[in-house]
Amino acid sequence: MASPGAAEPTPAPSGGPGARGRWGGARAALAEPLRLVALAVLTGAGGGLGAVAFRLMIRYCRDLFVELLVARAWPLPAGERHWLLAVCPALGLLLVGLITRRFAPEVRGHGIPQILEALTLRRGRIRPRVGLFGILAPAITLGSLGSAGREGPIALIGAAFGSSLGQLLRRSDESTSLLLACGAAAGVGATFNAPLGGSLFALEVVLGSFALGALVPVCLASITGVVVFDAIWGNALALPAPAYHLGYALALPLMLPLGALAGVLGLAFTRGLAATDRAMERWRAGWACKAVAGGLAVGVLGLWLPQVWGAGYGAVGTAVLGRDGMALLVALLVGKYAATLLTLGSGGSGGFFGPALYLGAMLGGLYGAVAHGLIPGAGSPGLYAVVGLGAVFSASAQAPLTAIMIVLETTGDWSLVVGVAAACALSYLVHSALAADSMDMVRLSRNGIRVIGGAEVRPLQRSSLGSALRPLGIRLWVDQGVAEAREVMAAAGETELPVFRRDGAFFGTVGRLQLVEAIEAGGAQRPVDEFCRTGLPLLPPEASLGQAMRRFGTLSADLLAVGSSPAAVLGTVSRADVLRVYYDRTVLTLETERKVEMLRERDPAAEPGTFREVALPESWAGGGRALSRLHLPPGAVVVSVRRGAQTLVAGGGTALTAGDRVLLYAADGDVLDRAEDRLVTRAPRRRGLLGDLCLPLDWDAAGRPLAGLQLPPGAVLAAVRRGDRLLIPRGDTELCPGDTVTLCADDAEALGRAREALLRAGTRPAGR
Repeated sequence: MASPGAAEPTPAPSGGPGARGRWGGARAALAEPLRLVALAVLTGAGGGLGAVAFRLMIRYCRDLFVELLVARAWPLPAGERHWLLAVCPALGLLLVGLITRRFAPEVRGHGIPQILEALTLRRGRIRPRVGLFGILAPAITLGSLGSAGREGPIALIGAAFGSSLGQLLRRSDESTSLLLACGAAAGVGATFNAPLGGSLFALEVVLGSFALGALVPVCLASITGVVVFDAIWGNALALPAPAYHLGYALALPLMLPLGALAGVLGLAFTRGLAATDRAMERWRAGWACKAVAGGLAVGVLGLWLPQVWGAGYGAVGTAVLGRDGMALLVALLVGKYAATLLTLGSGGSGGFFGPALYLGAMLGGLYGAVAHGLIPGAGSPGLYAVVGLGAVFSASAQAPLTAIMIVLETTGDWSLVVGVAAACALSYLVHSALAADSMDMVRLSRNGIRVIGGAEVRPLQRSSLGSALRPLGIRLWVDQGVAEAREVMAAAGETELPVFRRDGAFFGTVGRLQLVEAIEAGGAQRPVDEFCRTGLPLLPPEASLGQAMRRFGTLSADLLAVGSSPAAVLGTVSRADVLRVYYDRTVLTLETERKVEMLRERDPAAEPGTFREVALPESWAGGGRALSRLHLPPGAVVVSVRRGAQTLVAGGGTALTAGDRVLLYAADGDVLDRAEDRLVTRAPRRRGLLGDLCLPLDWDAAGRPLAGLQLPPGAVLAAVRRGDRLLIPRGDTELCPGDTVTLCADDAEALGRAREALLRAGTRPAGR
């Protein structure tokens, strides 16, 4: 129903309030989806422009390092200048190190882990500066001949644009996360000229879900990014290949062993990156020394094999054409593997998509050459190179659907779909059977961050409406006066209530704000139905809380009725109730995020930090002491405590006991080492005497918090036994008659005073 003074639509022939509100409900149902579509298209355009800017920046950086520094800056004969190319990667890694340490630590690495971390810990929020430095740092890495890929940084650039747009428009967390995925889809789709591949990447890798609510905006963003990129850069296949066909009798069966080998190579790529990171962390040299050493190693390797410098798509194209010999393929496979690990492990900023495709093409070409030599009619080695580049990517990214689609779109050869799909599926299975983490998850797992795919990443998807459903209790009627309805709502302590017809059918909802505005406008005696929001669809009883949250966002509503028909409403569910359930089921994640973000806000340029779990030995002497009294070094926090099967969110009053497994976080490894040492070896030992006191049944201080009982100096209350329960007391703990309390004091005299103080606090005054 329209608000007072607004023009009403022509009523439907059947008349009645429901007909009057139908058009308003339809408009409300369409407004948010159309707004989301517009934002997805805008994000896609930003992702496409970001891909263009990134390509141009790579070109300019390459001109700077190769042409200016090598060809012109040094007065050497032309035949000797090529030796200076070995210095370029070291210079580039030094500059990237300055950027990642001073301005934007998020751009270090290959881009996708940063996106997943933002989704997991920061509700889809990426700092806007990441978009700028996400272009600059990877462009320097690639332009200075470092070995990395373009795709991960482009995805991060698009994701940063989408996230910044959501934050600028103050969109909800869910909407901001979706725009982040849209930006990543646009970036990947543009760089590969693969709109479907970009869409599947965002759904399969970033969101970990193929929910229909995300499918349309992600696809639109990817398509828009490709259109914008093609309009500026040109429409051409990323990896044009001859028209291979699986017409050979043995070609398809031979794809299966290739898929298995690709799975092993993908695992070696994943494990190699993790091993390189650990080796660099153990090396006690400064970051600049590591950058120079790694850069020089890449530079010297490239003097022997220049094909390993940069993204390397030229070498991939040659392998796809089947023009390389077996010795060269082996050399390029090993050389690119080493160069990529050295570049990323030494602090470089770049993706792993390109190197994975490169390694896959070399493996496939080598496999095809062997098969062609041993089995007549096995097909061209280039055919297997095409299949191999998708299979290694499928294994290392743990994204078979994305790999299949990207291979088909980048090569333009859709006749290979069966062979590519078979190899990608098998490589995915081999890698997942041998290792749980994909290339994207390696660094997150080492930092203590676990991203769970599919429905598990959103607990609301697995929660039924019953956990947040409120059975029908307080309700309003269509003919009830506004003033009376306002009093009912205030007495019930609600901000919004459902409204029903007198026949018991659901009519709509009305909020406190609408009623207050109506009263201020002089409509206190008008019926409630004139101010209701009508036309809201019912939530089916079998829906999940995730579906409820999507409906809240689509309809811009805060209260929905649950039932199979307007005459059979079971109850209501509010946005606040759903968020309460979500908080209850993810409290550990939220508390972890809060503590970690507090540390990072103190020093935005600091390293991302590390998590470490410390087991307290059975002989640990600090039992009963609150965390606030353990005096951990500044910069370290206790995130959680695992005690048997129970996980506790750590606070200042949390008392640790022997056998606890404590999760520590610190932004610096040295701080983490000191915190572990303080916990395990320097825990303060309990001093003084312990004594138990059973509070009499007529003890009269029940209901008073411990902070108000005023125990004498030198004495503390260490524990409370209430029946079979053992309580760790805090300042707001209330004692009850019959409790057995454990007192700790410096000496016997202080222990006696504490007992007397407790008993005196519960003594009834005379005459009472």
